[in-house]
Amino acid sequence: MAFAPPPLSSSVRHPQILDLRRLRLSKAELRARFRELRGLVNTWDPIGVMADPDWPRDEYECVVGPLLCQLEAEAPMEEIAVFLHRKFTDSFGLDVSRASARAWAKEAMSWYGQRWRGTELIPRGDAE
Repeated sequence: MAFAPPPLSSSVRHPQILDLRRLRLSKAELRARFRELRGLVNTWDPIGVMADPDWPRDEYECVVGPLLCQLEAEAPMEEIAVFLHRKFTDSFGLDVSRASARAWAKEAMSWYGQRWRGTELIPRGDAE
């Protein structure tokens, strides 16, 4: 018979009970998650440089870390869209529409929800 932890009550939380809904990732999994999100952001390619095979793949890396933090924190879609709009408009000097930023935010949230929901930033270590 498989062990199933008791449901955690939202009104009473005991620090000694492990919340199995939050998974710890290995360093390799954290790197994979970052690479996947970088790949997703690269597909948006608002500058239009990713078609050039010689262009560095880290062009939008300054977006990935903060975006991942927002996804982990379960920030609302509109908050993520505002971040993306400001980042591409202010940092990159692009004319990015708010509709594009919302579509990208929705896509990032969908990716995170399907692939990584419930994971946290603290690595287990590569040995595990």
